[in-house]
Amino acid sequence: MLRSLIKFEAGRVKISEFVEASAEQMLSAAREQRLEGIVGKQKDSVYEPGKRSGAWIKYRVNLGQEFVIGGFTPGPHGLDAIIVGYYHDHELIYERPRLTFVE
Repeated sequence: MLRSLIKFEAGRVKISEFVEASAEQMLSAAREQRLEGIVGKQKDSVYEPGKRSGAWIKYRVNLGQEFVIGGFTPGPHGLDAIIVGYYHDHELIYERPRLTFVE
């Protein structure tokens, strides 16, 4: 239905095909393709913006850390500085960097 409504020209957005497989099969495929993870949902569930009903689940394969951008300073070539934090046990953590200047 989405393909019939929207024309994707640039190739940046891709529509995933519907796949019905076991969690083990999906995780194995995600690892093989070096994907971030998988999203699973109950067949009869619908997307509810802003709600976490438990009918959908995101399972990360990689062990990377997600960061929250708290602010930035623009510079002549992009960014001069960026402030980031991360969540640990549902708490947003930000630590000031410890800088050592070498002459």
